[in-house]
Amino acid sequence: MEKQTLAAVLLTSLSKVTGEELASIGPQVDLINDLGIDSIEFVDLFFKLEHRLQVELDFADLKRLCRAKRKNDMRILFEDVMEYLASRMP
Repeated sequence: MEKQTLAAVLLTSLSKVTGEELASIGPQVDLINDLGIDSIEFVDLFFKLEHRLQVELDFADLKRLCRAKRKNDMRILFEDVMEYLASRMP
């Protein structure tokens, strides 16, 4: 799948889960701090992506998407999710 198509799928899924406008979601957005995504929405997002992309995502791998600057300060960046999804595509 092309990177642009994959980005569109991720953007659309994020918009549906968070209620944010597509224009407000970009490659530098932090899903937790900028979009306010919580753990339930995060799981919902990845189930939507699995279904939409017809791939199996490993939740153990998702831990690697989180970046901790310091304790209790987690970030999940759009670009990291994109990179992960691209690695899972056949």
